[in-house]
Order: sequence, then structure tokens, then C-alpha cells
Amino acid sequence: MYNIYNMSIFNLNNTNGKIPNIQKTIDGLSRLLTNRSRLLVSQMTVLDVPLIISSSFETNDVIHNAPYFKNKNPNFVEAFMKANPGRKSVMFIIIANDYTENGVLNSHMLLGINFAGGSRLIFIDPNSNVTNADNIYKGRGFLKAPQLKNMTNPLYNTLARFFKVNMGAKKSQMRFYSGEPLICPLGGAASCSYRTVMIMIGMRLAQNNIKQALEYANFMASNEFSKVKTLLDKVFSNEANTRSFFTNFLKTIERKAIQNNYISISPSSN
Repeated sequence: MYNIYNMSIFNLNNTNGKIPNIQKTIDGLSRLLTNRSRLLVSQMTVLDVPLIISSSFETNDVIHNAPYFKNKNPNFVEAFMKANPGRKSVMFIIIANDYTENGVLNSHMLLGINFAGGSRLIFIDPNSNVTNADNIYKGRGFLKAPQLKNMTNPLYNTLARFFKVNMGAKKSQMRFYSGEPLICPLGGAASCSYRTVMIMIGMRLAQNNIKQALEYANFMASNEFSKVKTLLDKVFSNEANTRSFFTNFLKTIERKAIQNNYISISPSSN
């Protein structure tokens, strides 16, 4: 499990009172990836507010709308409702934190997608459904949350309960990706974060088709990761040529993936 807290553009630390780096990155991704296409099927609002949930070793409880490393709680519920999820599809970043007995912060990033009309609420974890004993999925607070029927992954159960209690989502509407883990890019230390962002880019390319988006994400991890990192550096710095770089990058990915007839996920995986 990687600690996104230590990575520069994904750094959660706001102890100096400034906006944490990860928020700058999320702000840039929201500007870049929100799709206001005239085609309803292609429209997607990307929230600039993440959902942060934390498992505390001190109280063994879960903190929803948790703060960054210190202070300032992003109000996810408010941002989500303002996005009008009843009429628009909404994509958002989820950050799960677990504070160990030694006070070490472990973090994980995954993706949530609420399709227009509330018909489907999809959670995509780049690791897929992992339940090893010694990782963030079994943080003490997550283990303590009352278990929903057939929801054996403690982290997933915590997320499902959050949306059930706070958003009125029905369990039957929620789905967790359970296919093959997404390919880890070489040279990508914050693997979960980079893979989550590549899925987001894939959703834009695939016009919100999840299976195709995952294929694109795997293609980027295997063949174009250096350009993904360049793009994210531009997003973080809000460089003037970010959008033109992104547009050309999308064209390159689409062309190369089609030329290579790239398939990385079996038809039964999603």
C-alpha cells in the first residue's frame, strides 16, 4: 500500500496553513476533465472536492468528511449535491486514510462515479477488491462500521454505508469494481493515485464507458506513463498549455490503442 501523503502533487499536508498539493491537483483535474458536451451520454462533472474518510487508531472510529493531514475539512456532501447528481453524471476522487498504532498515516485513492438519475453509483478501486489483513482496507475504524449484507471488504462497506446514510443511495444501486487490478506503471510510486487519474482520463476518452476506460488506463500505464506524469505536472502548476497538451495526448492514446488492438481485461472482469 502506497502512502500518497508523501508524494509531491498528491501531498495531503496542509499544516503550514496553505492549500495542500493534492487539492491543487484535484482542482486542475476538475477543470480539465469536466465534460459539458452536448451529447448527454458524454457529459460528466468532475468534483473539485474529494471525499476523505479516515480510520483513527485512537478512537477506532471512522471520520467522514475528514480533514486533510490537519485542519480544514472538505465538505464533500455539499459539493456533491450542488453538482445536481439527479440530472448530471458526477465523478469524484475518494481518499481513504488509516492511522496506525505507531501514528503512521497510510493513504489510498480510488474513484467514485454517480451516473445521471442516480441509477448507478460505481466505485472503482485500481487494486480491485483486496482484503489482505495488513492493509488500509482493514483499518480499525473501517472494521468497526456495521456491516451491510454481503459487503465483506471493510473499506467498501464503510463507503457503502456513507452513501446509504448521507445520500439515501440504495445498496442495489451501488457497484464495486471486482475485476482484475489495474496495471501498475513502472516508475509510479503513488500507484493508486496515478492509476485513479488514468481511469478518469480513460472515462473522458471512452465517453463514460467503464470497461473501455479501464482499457485506456491500462494502455497508459504500459505505454504512455511518462506523458501522464507530464500532464499531471502541468495540471498541478496550471500551465497555460495544459489543455492543448491534453487534447493532443488524448488523440495519441486513442490512435495508438486502436492500432494495437489493445485488450487487457477479460470480458467477464467488469
